[in-house]
Amino acid sequence: MRSFFNRFSVQLTLGFCLTLAAAMTLAGFSLTRTLKAQWVSDLAADLYAGAEPIVTEMSGLPIENNTQALQRLTKQFSHSGARRITLVRPDGTVVADSDISPVNLSHLENHSDRPEVQSALKGQNSFSLRFSHTIKQDLLYAAVPLRDGDRIKGVVRVAVPLTLVNHRLGHIRWTIFWITLVLMSSALVVTLWFSHVKMNPLRQMARVAEELANGNFSVRMKHISTEELDRLGQTLNYLAERVQTTIRDLSHDRSELSAILNNLVEAVVAVDAGGRILFINPALKELFNIKAGDLELEGRLFLEVIRHNQINETLNAVLKDGQKRASEIKALSPDEQIFDAHAVPLLGGASRIGALLILHNITKIRKLEQIRRDFVANVSHELKTPLAAIKGFAETLRIGGLDDKANRLEFVESIENHADRMSRLVDDLLDLAAIESGKQTLSREPVSLLEVVNEVVDDLKTLASNKKTRVSVEPTGGVPPIRGDKAKLKQVVTNLIDNAIKFNKEGGVVTITLSSNSAGLKMDVRDNGIGIPSQDIPRIFERFYRVDKARSREMGGTGLGLAIVKHIVEVHGGSVQVESSVGKGSTFHVHFPTISSNPS
Repeated sequence: MRSFFNRFSVQLTLGFCLTLAAAMTLAGFSLTRTLKAQWVSDLAADLYAGAEPIVTEMSGLPIENNTQALQRLTKQFSHSGARRITLVRPDGTVVADSDISPVNLSHLENHSDRPEVQSALKGQNSFSLRFSHTIKQDLLYAAVPLRDGDRIKGVVRVAVPLTLVNHRLGHIRWTIFWITLVLMSSALVVTLWFSHVKMNPLRQMARVAEELANGNFSVRMKHISTEELDRLGQTLNYLAERVQTTIRDLSHDRSELSAILNNLVEAVVAVDAGGRILFINPALKELFNIKAGDLELEGRLFLEVIRHNQINETLNAVLKDGQKRASEIKALSPDEQIFDAHAVPLLGGASRIGALLILHNITKIRKLEQIRRDFVANVSHELKTPLAAIKGFAETLRIGGLDDKANRLEFVESIENHADRMSRLVDDLLDLAAIESGKQTLSREPVSLLEVVNEVVDDLKTLASNKKTRVSVEPTGGVPPIRGDKAKLKQVVTNLIDNAIKFNKEGGVVTITLSSNSAGLKMDVRDNGIGIPSQDIPRIFERFYRVDKARSREMGGTGLGLAIVKHIVEVHGGSVQVESSVGKGSTFHVHFPTISSNPS
């Protein structure tokens, strides 16, 4: 921009100087032409006046065969006036010339074609300017008719060089030249000063405009002394202020919108009319494991970034007809997840400029629905078996079994066993429901987990003896107390050790290891029994899930033990995991925060 104003100043100065030079040249040319015409006219009048005595003298002399007398007269009058005098006959022959010897007169050209001679032969005084090839200089020729009564017998022509006139004109031209040079120098200085002074406000405006174009909306114009330019500058300031306010509002709105979209749990993506990404939020990038930044993604086709045909087809359908779409979409990322997808058109005025897609994760809802269905089915199945058995034995007793002294006691014991199984199932369901709801009040007191483990081992020694399983407790270092409900913690330990004994092989070993570190207390329950298949491990803590369903029921399990364990441990701020190999045994790792790391 600065170079533009420098060029403009140079062009303005050069244009002004050239205009001035042209004006002065034209004025000088007009002046010299006018002066020359005036001086020539005055000189011609002098020549006419000077020719009168010559005409008077020669009017009485014959011009035929009188060359010497006429030549003498032309010489005489020429010396007295420093002029060249020529006498021409009507046929154009020169009969006398003050600057030519009589011998050379015959060599002169015929003068009948000379304009001043022609006019004089018609009886008119006339003059003309012409370069004389004879004497090699500009001459002013004035011709006067030489009369003999009414007859024109010749022409007296008086010529004078224009040396004086040309000298004067040259002096005037040089004067005009120097005046022009001085004026141009002055004009150059004035124009440069004027352009510098007057261009400063424009340069300032250009700088402000450049800053605005570069995004600096805080720049402002200073006060300008020129009223018109000051109004323009103030208008530019007002424009900058309005643009700054608008940009600030837009930036604020965009920041709020970006903050909202970036912190949404739902995955969001917006594409333009060509299917190219306009915006993509972190939730969607995390969902599809996209590592690229926003600037790398903007402008790329959606299908290039996210290779999911169902989502792409949904967006294309909205872009095509402008109708909203809602569908259920599955995605592997890396586990299967289910999304409620809603796609709507983005409108810019009356035209569609793109589409917006929102993915709401409903995986947990679908899983909960499946769990609910499985729960109802499992509860129904678990209750149906003992109920059927109780009903069968009751019918058997009713139709005659009471009289069967050998078997009726067995029938009653079976009814009692199945009733106990139902009671345990109901109790477990109630415990699980109470724990999950958070409504069950747990006591929070220091508990020695080592004491709890020893109590449980003592309670289960009969079961272990029957299974010929050895149970050992191996605390490692000091075992600090934890804060919790002793009864619930005993339920956790009982379930884990009971399972380790029941699902162990005959003559197996169950080892309970207790250790602590800065993270808290760790309890490992390890057995060398049948183990758990790898495909079943992720579901081992689900309600009613059994690895070996038939064997579990034979052992009187309800299928809720590990689910209760998981919830009790989590209520105490801990966690539980399992490691297992088929045929080698299983290890359950339980972590509890100690009193020092667990807030009361």
